[in-house]
Amino acid sequence: MIEFGINAVPCMVRNVSETGASLNVTSAFGIPDFFTLVLTLEGQRRSARIIWRKDMQIGIAFE
Repeated sequence: MIEFGINAVPCMVRNVSETGASLNVTSAFGIPDFFTLVLTLEGQRRSARIIWRKDMQIGIAFE
């Protein structure tokens, strides 16, 4: 889940590493450059920033 302010957007995490990940989203429109990625299965919350956007995918780096 991508969280920013009071908003939350579902996503699917792809290609995760120690430094970042690729996320599939229904639309990259409206997702800010900085947000919190909530990894529910792992019980983690990671601050992230977008480093690239392409159609329904975004690449992020963990802060």
